[in-house]
Amino acid sequence: MIIKRKIAVAVVLNLAIVLATMAVILSFFMGNKDAFIRSGPQSFRFFTTDSNVLSMLGSMIMIPFEFRILRGKSKSIPRFALILKYIGTASVTLTFFTVMFFLGPAFGYDVFLGDTGIFTHLLSPMLAFYTFTLLESDWEISFKNVLWALVPTLIYGAVYLTQVIFVGKANGGWEDFYFFNTGGYWYLSATVMFIAGILVNLLLRSLHNSTYNKLSVIKRDEEKVFEW
Repeated sequence: MIIKRKIAVAVVLNLAIVLATMAVILSFFMGNKDAFIRSGPQSFRFFTTDSNVLSMLGSMIMIPFEFRILRGKSKSIPRFALILKYIGTASVTLTFFTVMFFLGPAFGYDVFLGDTGIFTHLLSPMLAFYTFTLLESDWEISFKNVLWALVPTLIYGAVYLTQVIFVGKANGGWEDFYFFNTGGYWYLSATVMFIAGILVNLLLRSLHNSTYNKLSVIKRDEEKVFEW
């Protein structure tokens, strides 16, 4: 019963993540503008949007499997689905920490938490973090998965570096909207973000596996009660 209650809450929160993310992205294609984004296609230049989409996809994948558990059709979530949820959660959690500890203090939280930013930078990341670390713990996360969860950050970093540094705004590239090349120190920013990505992924893994170990004990106890 304890496990099913957790799964029921996870379904509700995953649905909230999916609906909120869809609404935010749709709003960009319907003329909504925030401090940085001026159009729907342009929004995908930002890691905020990309990480939230990954998180949304992770939640979408989890929902049908969680419904199967609630209906008694399955006992656990497939490992691949949980890993995909981990990758999305890791990406959006990095977005959260970047805003909370770098962009927010440097340029003002009102810029990043106003309008749709309240969802993409704060609420959706927190819901993803909560569901993954405390509610969805059917499998342990290995260190290999920590590295897989870093892939979206590395890909985006390579694209951002190319567009901002090697192409440049004057030649049709991107402006440095994350201010990572301030003073020409892009290589320091890249190193910090790489380390931050690793630490975030390790944090998620540690919290998730801790819950997994506790739930394993609860499952065994519930099975003993049922057998009795």
